[in-house]
Amino acid sequence: MSPTNDATTQFQADDAGLRSDVRRLGELLGDCLVRQEGPELLELVEKVRKAVRGGGGEEVLENISVDQSVQLVRAFSNYFNLANVAEQVHRARV
Repeated sequence: MSPTNDATTQFQADDAGLRSDVRRLGELLGDCLVRQEGPELLELVEKVRKAVRGGGGEEVLENISVDQSVQLVRAFSNYFNLANVAEQVHRARV
């Protein structure tokens, strides 16, 4: 195995805890979105997330209301804030 592969493997192993934390926080945020706003918002968030990961998303975003846009921005802002906090905790652990 080359040094690059060793470093990559170690990097992936080191980040497993971070990925797990972010995944769990995302699940908890999803639960909160459903409780606070209903399952429709979580469905919209997931629809946008999958569309953007696939290189698209414009068609989904073009067809949402201003209120949905605000909810969507808040949901993603909260997610990225939680991911940043998880990264800070992860750096303190490592």
